[in-house]
Amino acid sequence: MNNLKTFFPNVVLTGDGIINQIPYWVKHFGGSKILLVTDANLTKLGFAKKIKDIVSEEKIRLVIWDGVTADPDIGTVKKGLKVLDKSSCDLVIGLGGGSVLDVAKTVAVAAKNGGSVENCLGLYRVLSRSLPKFLIPTTAGTGSEATQAAVLVDEINKKKVAIYSEHNMADVVFIDFELTYNLPPVITADTGADALCHAIEAFVSKGSSDLTDTAGLSSIKKAGRYLIRAYRNGKSDKEARRGMAAAAFYAGISFCGAGLGGAHGLAYPLDTGYHVSHGRSVAVFLPWVMEYNLSAAEEKFSEIAVALDESCSRLSVKKAAQRSIEIVKDILTNLDISYNLSDYGVKKEDLSLMAESAVTSTERLLKFNPRPISIKDAEKIYKKAYYS
Repeated sequence: MNNLKTFFPNVVLTGDGIINQIPYWVKHFGGSKILLVTDANLTKLGFAKKIKDIVSEEKIRLVIWDGVTADPDIGTVKKGLKVLDKSSCDLVIGLGGGSVLDVAKTVAVAAKNGGSVENCLGLYRVLSRSLPKFLIPTTAGTGSEATQAAVLVDEINKKKVAIYSEHNMADVVFIDFELTYNLPPVITADTGADALCHAIEAFVSKGSSDLTDTAGLSSIKKAGRYLIRAYRNGKSDKEARRGMAAAAFYAGISFCGAGLGGAHGLAYPLDTGYHVSHGRSVAVFLPWVMEYNLSAAEEKFSEIAVALDESCSRLSVKKAAQRSIEIVKDILTNLDISYNLSDYGVKKEDLSLMAESAVTSTERLLKFNPRPISIKDAEKIYKKAYYS
């Protein structure tokens, strides 16, 4: 095995209705009172009550805090810490998409590290284990349930920051397929495209290993088979929903160890400055960054093509690699996701500033890209995406 650094959740449980096992695992980890971190929409849809009813049957107390919003900031986590402290909860459950899971991780880890979010920010600065935490994804995309990262917005300095720590890893992950069956089409598309981007970027990353490649390629195959079906068929295609839940988790395992790359880095200004959803932002740049990286990872891109379409195995490495880009564009088109930057309210005079912002703000991502990306390179990619 080549060089490897990665992390794994302690326990991973999958299946329809698997959340019914929560009480057993709460007791297993010595919990007596749970803080359920979620968002208002999931409370409205009855997801939070479902968890509360399950644990209440076993006389386990639970406090619902649904104060998480999209792109949560450090201040949001501090609100959660106050609720935790006031309620004396000793175990945290995150129920939701990536934003919720990242907040749940941070609340759990900051609570056992002096209560300071700021002291936890950065690479492996967390010194003490977190409160026990369970993560329950309700989308099939971010892979946050499988990673050591928690991404937040620094509202003072107007930038994204992250906590990278082995103590962010979940004690138990519950991948309950039933929670994703009713995902709306737009969220299915955006989160699914995020999962596909995670897997592709991790597979061609300079930080990849045999292990991360295996997980990434499996994710790519599943996304190629199931993503469009899940988008088109909704809850009627349970096989596709299950496939995408697995694809998202495997992609998380892959990029947790391998890192990401240019599509995530260049998406940063679109995500934060134009309020385009994270999944859609990375999708916009995925084909253009793949094209930019083609010469540096041709064989791997040919493997991506075969994973997405087995008929590509009959092509030469060069032709298959090129075909991988065309297939990704076709997938995005079928998801009704435009990969033309001008469709998102971006003005051409903004491109140079966006390039500078992306390259100077996302070194942690770009360092894993197969080809170096300078500010000038980034501007060229932006122009390609804008004028396509």
